[in-house]
This record gives sequence, C-alpha cells and structure tokens, in this order.
Amino acid sequence: MKLIGDFFNVQSVDGSRYTVLLNADHAIFKAHFPGHPITPGVCLVQMVQELLSQHLGSTLYLRGIKNVKFTSVVSPVDNRCLAVSLSGISDEDGTVRAQALLTGADDDSCVFAKMSLILEKEPF
Repeated sequence: MKLIGDFFNVQSVDGSRYTVLLNADHAIFKAHFPGHPITPGVCLVQMVQELLSQHLGSTLYLRGIKNVKFTSVVSPVDNRCLAVSLSGISDEDGTVRAQALLTGADDDSCVFAKMSLILEKEPF
C-alpha cells in the first residue's frame, strides 16, 4: 500500500531533503491510537522507502533494515510537518543502500528517527 498522496504529501524538495506533511485525518491515526494518535514506525520506514523511490526514479522494495532508531514520537497533531533527509545513497547491481534522518521541518535538532535501509530495484 502506497502512503504518498494519502498518508503524507510532499510539500517541497531541496536536493535530497524532503519536507512532508502528514494527513492527521488518515484512518491509521484513528486506530493508532484513538485520542492520542502517533505515527507507527513501520509507516515512517515506508515513507522513506517511497521517498527514495521518488528520488531515484525507480520503484524500490525493502529488503532489510540495517539499523533504525526511533528517538521521539511523531504525532500528526504536534508534528505534522517533517523533514526527511536522505544520504549515503549507493546503488550496486540493483541493491540500493541509504540512510535517512527524520527531523522537524523547522527544527533539525528535533530528531524523530534515523535509519539505514537496504532496498532492491526488483522484487526478490
């Protein structure tokens, strides 16, 4: 299930830094958790996967997570606008490795997550 355009929208792109806006009315937030919505970690990983796909112009499939740290809760009420900075992108024989840093859009010192992902250009 794609999240881009429904769960979140890209507001701007500056090189490899994406500013995204979460859809606070999305059904995921009604279930996770009612009255106190937080963004599931799996949705943050999927968001990065989709942004990497857009950045590289190729559909990418998550093969593995080398490392992920969720350092703060992402609330669609308090933190609707996020910055996703992509770095360390390498592409060898269809295997893409990349890092992502998720921060507040207006405050890079507010870190929500750091991750290193391994993705494939072809489904495995």
